Parts: sequence; structure tokens; C-alpha cells
Amino acid sequence: MALFPFSIADVDDPEHIRVVLYASGRMGHAPLNALLKQMHQAIGSLEKKQLQNTTQILQRMDALEQQLKVILQDLEHFKHQQDAKKGP
Repeated sequence: MALFPFSIADVDDPEHIRVVLYASGRMGHAPLNALLKQMHQAIGSLEKKQLQNTTQILQRMDALEQQLKVILQDLEHFKHQQDAKKGP
């Protein structure tokens, strides 16, 4: 392993790029591609869940809009009935 800085662009094979990790006073290393793959999968799962939640919210909003329309129609119908009972 080189002890001097170098550009990642100088590495011919991205599979050889490793990341040094430090935790609890210990050092380790892991392939960058493996770390990125796990992060990509986690983001994909999160996006899928967010899409499902958004779809559910939109469905609920549509149902509430329909209920509101029915309530407004009932209110208009009730107003017309009251006006008809009062007469001219």
C-alpha cells in the first residue's frame, strides 16, 4: 500500500480502490465498490419505501377529495331543499 497521496484517477482497476476505516481505536480496510454497493442498495430500499408511502398518501388524498365533493353536493342539495320550503 502506498504511503503517499495519489489520485484515484490513476488507478486502472476500480476494484482495487480500498477505503481505510477507523473505529474504536482499530483500523481496517474495505473495497470502495462494496461500501458503495451497500449504500446504493440502502438508498434504493429507502426510495422504494418513500414511493409506496407517497402512493398511499395520494390515494388517501383522492379519497378525501371525493368525500369532500359528496359533502359539498349534499350541502348544496340541503340548501336547495331549505330554499324550496321557504318559498317565494
